[in-house]
Amino acid sequence: RRATTEYSSVLSEQRAKLWQELKAMRDDAFCKKANVGHLLLYFGILSAAADGYYSSDEKERTREVASALGISDTFVNEAEAVVLAEKNIQGLRQTLLSPSVFRTMFEPSSGLARGPPRGPDSSRKKK
Repeated sequence: RRATTEYSSVLSEQRAKLWQELKAMRDDAFCKKANVGHLLLYFGILSAAADGYYSSDEKERTREVASALGISDTFVNEAEAVVLAEKNIQGLRQTLLSPSVFRTMFEPSSGLARGPPRGPDSSRKKK
């Protein structure tokens, strides 16, 4: 039990230090100009969603960090939407480029085995 209390104390200290660093970053001129806070949030959301699930707890923590950095909820919502869109596109790409899709794509019944469609110029005989 004592170890748990000590761990909790260390965790609280680390969290307090992190919040201080975030607030200092919010006020730093270079960080403002470089949009470091926006990048931090975007990559944080990307990391949180890497397992395929962006939980409500992760969303809440993202908003806490955004608030500490002085970043609007509008930006957070847009960044979440971008990450979701990127994940969807990644899934579509993986499905499209999977070996099983290639095997079925070029079967005679798919219509693609004959090659790409020809335009009106390709049907003319060359002189």
